Amino acid sequence: MDFGPVNTSEQEEILASYLRGLRPLLDSDLGWIRNSITQYHEQLSAINDLSARLARQEEAITASLSLHTSALSPIRRLPRDLLISIFYYVSFNTSNSLDYVAEAPWTLGRVCALWRDIVLTAPILWSTVILKPEYDPNSPRIAAEYFRRSGVHPLSIGARFDDDLSGAYGDYPHDVPYSLDVFELLLKQCTRWKVAELHISDSFTNPLMSISRHLPILEELYIATADGFSGVGSFEEEIFPMTILSDLPSCIRIYLKGFFLDEAIELHRIRAPQLKHCCFDLAEASRVTCISQFPSLQELHIYLNPSRDVTSVVPALHEPVRHDVIQYLGTDATVLLRDLTLPGLSQISLQSTSGLSGALRPSALSAFLQRSKCSLMGLTIWIRYSDWDTEGTVCKDMINVPEVQSTSKVLFGFDGEHCEPGLCSRLMQPGILPNLIQLTIILEIPFENVSQEWIDGFIAMLRFRRAERIWEESKIRRIEKLRLCLEPQHMIEKFLDSGLRELVEQGLVLDQAPPTLKWIYWSGPYWFSVT
Repeated sequence: MDFGPVNTSEQEEILASYLRGLRPLLDSDLGWIRNSITQYHEQLSAINDLSARLARQEEAITASLSLHTSALSPIRRLPRDLLISIFYYVSFNTSNSLDYVAEAPWTLGRVCALWRDIVLTAPILWSTVILKPEYDPNSPRIAAEYFRRSGVHPLSIGARFDDDLSGAYGDYPHDVPYSLDVFELLLKQCTRWKVAELHISDSFTNPLMSISRHLPILEELYIATADGFSGVGSFEEEIFPMTILSDLPSCIRIYLKGFFLDEAIELHRIRAPQLKHCCFDLAEASRVTCISQFPSLQELHIYLNPSRDVTSVVPALHEPVRHDVIQYLGTDATVLLRDLTLPGLSQISLQSTSGLSGALRPSALSAFLQRSKCSLMGLTIWIRYSDWDTEGTVCKDMINVPEVQSTSKVLFGFDGEHCEPGLCSRLMQPGILPNLIQLTIILEIPFENVSQEWIDGFIAMLRFRRAERIWEESKIRRIEKLRLCLEPQHMIEKFLDSGLRELVEQGLVLDQAPPTLKWIYWSGPYWFSVT
């Protein structure tokens, strides 16, 4: 079709003259003007038709190009087992298994037929179960379908169930009935539990008793109260169903911070022959003997009931309990060490809290280490308070103990309002931790409370401990590695600008990763020792 001009240049000049008012429009002009308008409409219609055909061709070509390009995409060539591994990683990091709109593995099944087939036929993708408020009328149905798709695969569970959620997640007056339904569905899968972390409150304790002696493959158990997680709800230890611990043939790790495991052991309710890592509270210091129930124990975090007066005189056992396998010990009261002998100990963690004022005594630590005759390689000191007038010498006192001077790895953690003011100067004194080669500092305190003076003192201490003259003349080993764990992380820039960058350039190894081997879903413990 010819899309050339309809009018001649002479006719264009006539129209221009008329529109400028230079000549009148004659009757003889009307015919050719109307004919030109008709021809222009015909040409525009033809152009629009052609444009539509080209657009359809472009769309078809684009779709074909996408199809061909997609066929060559590397992910199309990945074998099924590798896709399952990738999908499992994504599904393992889900934040809520009941969110079928936005969370994996639900969303993965909507990409293509192949992915949907994988999602529906790979139970491992449904083996990580994260359950948390709010629960609604659809939650039980979604949970049932989730468990159905997991088949018979072992389950890793992180779940939170509360009586009253107001103040934590908002006010959900209808949440509890639906959460109880989901909880009962979860309990029916107990024979498949491999890892279980439960944050529960009072209404959920009685149903929990139904799974006693039905946990054949459970390897890791973490139980915390509702208030232990976010400060809501309450929990009475006497009603906690310790019978859940009565038969755990495969259990390797148990975390029961806040619960008195010694009382349960006295009632002969616990059997966990494979237990290697354990964290719990003691109602009475003398009940530290309960650890003899676990001959395979390698790591022990044991804390004293904060209501006890640790400064009072408590009769010692006739003979300390000896445990040859424990390698790591964490405690908040050195009075517990009086009745222990641990010759295999290589790391010890001391945690000072305001609830147990005076609980950490250098003399008790010294006597324990002398009696144990262990080769201590690692020392951890956690300061969890802000009252420096009464507790501010804990770090300095503990690193003065002669039996810890062989330690090559030391961790200082501060969780409160301020850093230990005299720590850095103490580490510059002769004879203090001469074998120290790896230092870890964890600061979980407000950024503004880390003064420039403290940072400058810390950098000066590092320079001192790395100076060639010092470690040659004083026989002090050089600090080779610094692990600096800060919150917020951008605090590291303040240290780097204050001289740490220069030390790194001179060979100091700087690591910012936390010194942990395991971290579970929400509020579980740090495991420091070997797995």
